[in-house]
Amino acid sequence: MRRTSLSDLDERIAALPAAKVTPARIAEVIVGEAYHRLTDTLTVCVLSLANGFTVTGESACASPSNYNAAIGNALARICASIEPAESESCEPLL
Repeated sequence: MRRTSLSDLDERIAALPAAKVTPARIAEVIVGEAYHRLTDTLTVCVLSLANGFTVTGESACASPSNYNAAIGNALARICASIEPAESESCEPLL
């Protein structure tokens, strides 16, 4: 069986007729964000959504000496962004 590449999947999904959850749509429903360093290795991102809900994402490094706030924030935001995508695929957020 041939493995499907991400670009092939993107093309196949783009060709489908129904509305899709896109990064642009997710960005539209995020109205605020905050970052919190809870321990020497743990960062939490809290995203506020247009419908009043909040979602969170976490990132952690293996050692406090590896901690980098910019990297931790970016990874936690990516993780938090997955939740609105899941919600959006089930029901509108607005």
